Amino acid sequence: MNERNIRELDDSELDLLFEAARDTSPLPSPDLLARVLAGAEALQPGPPEPAAPAAAPGGRGASAGLFAGLLAAVGGWAAVAGLATATLAGVWIGYAHPDLAAGWAVAPSTEVVYDLSDFEPRYDDFTPLMEGS
Repeated sequence: MNERNIRELDDSELDLLFEAARDTSPLPSPDLLARVLAGAEALQPGPPEPAAPAAAPGGRGASAGLFAGLLAAVGGWAAVAGLATATLAGVWIGYAHPDLAAGWAVAPSTEVVYDLSDFEPRYDDFTPLMEGS
């Protein structure tokens, strides 16, 4: 290989090179900047129109406005109907007799009956684990 006059630059020389590279960055022309800003301003929406105050139907006053606001916040009459249906279904399922609710998904079984104490952990359940240590 042919070695030419290659030398390593020290930090101060590298700093000078980087500073010179930063100073030579191209700047956009003022005409281009003016056209970009004009295009951006043309696409900006204007100020919103002030809404005329709606008259309360039947002259009911502020309570009708409060109810209409709550109704709109929930999602309208369709959402209120869905919430009412879900509430009534939950109350009915909660208070219905278990045999009535069991008939929906699975036929009731009379062969196996569990008590709540069957699901509680007992000391006998852990003895095999303690015997191994």
